[in-house]
Amino acid sequence: MVTGQYVYTKLSNRAELAWFEEARNTLSQRTFGPRQSVQTRMDISGMRDGDVAGLAAYNRGFSYVAVKRVGGVNTLGVVNRSQPFAVDLDQSTLEAFIPGTTVPLGDATEVRVKADLDFASPVGQLWTTFYYSLDGVRWTRLGNRVGPQALDGSLAHFMGHRVGLFNYATQQTGGHVDFDDYLLSDVLTAQARPLDSTALDAAIGHAQTLDARHYPADAWAATQSALAAATSARAGRFGTQNEIDAPERALSYQLARLGVLAALPVTTTAEVRCLGGKAYLAVRARNDSNDPVAITMETRYGNRSFPVVASGADVYQSFPARAAAVPAGSATVRVTGAVAGQNVTTVHTAQHPAGNCGG
Repeated sequence: MVTGQYVYTKLSNRAELAWFEEARNTLSQRTFGPRQSVQTRMDISGMRDGDVAGLAAYNRGFSYVAVKRVGGVNTLGVVNRSQPFAVDLDQSTLEAFIPGTTVPLGDATEVRVKADLDFASPVGQLWTTFYYSLDGVRWTRLGNRVGPQALDGSLAHFMGHRVGLFNYATQQTGGHVDFDDYLLSDVLTAQARPLDSTALDAAIGHAQTLDARHYPADAWAATQSALAAATSARAGRFGTQNEIDAPERALSYQLARLGVLAALPVTTTAEVRCLGGKAYLAVRARNDSNDPVAITMETRYGNRSFPVVASGADVYQSFPARAAAVPAGSATVRVTGAVAGQNVTTVHTAQHPAGNCGG
């Protein structure tokens, strides 16, 4: 649908909407403070004349960086609309680019844009600084910071501050823009901090030490997907802190989830004992969790399952080796129970030394 025909009728004065306010193709989320940075990559090859697409920070007022296609030419620029504003709007003037913020994109089919939102200077007002990059490494600021966007708490338009990706048409339907990513950070370019991958490296390093046997298959698969994305990001060349923080936090979330789902503690021991000149492998497990669990012991000499083991209870099994001597090895103890509403199996290993009962 072509934007520009709607009149907002909830209020008695029939206030009009700006084109951005009317845009139906908008994907948004609440902002966080005191600082937030958002970065995305736009494929603009499918835009048609009259299309506008970009990244916005807004409440009732709005600021955005966008690509506009006019006469077959794509231009990037910044728009800022602060309160108060008139009931009757001239949308084309209202959403004109701020002088000094425009960049002709030529034959470029892809552009990266970044919005740095600052609620701290001064406290309570939203000021936004926009940046762009054509290669993902070299970033250029688009003019000065814009705002302020004050919080509109009226019942007619209460929504809080939001940040969003949007696309609207003013002349014809059929155009489109692809947004390929959405990268968050709480570090702003203006803070002039060196890029820091310490947390990302730590998350990758920890994830690589984990064993799939200890976790539910779906949670493990989600973690491996996040690990692959983080590893791929780490192998590239970073241009912003967003590109570091976003994959780190996605991976850290999955690691935290694994930590909860693996919370089925048991104490396990394994030792070699002798009886009548024959060796036996004695395995013991104690349920250290707060709820009943099922325990299965697996050894090279046999297996044993205990369907219900109460909290704090011990289970024991002696496995005959049918030989006078056994080499050093281990017993595997699988513990199954409910954690956070999910059925989880945790795998524990108990090492034992070699034993000789031959006299």
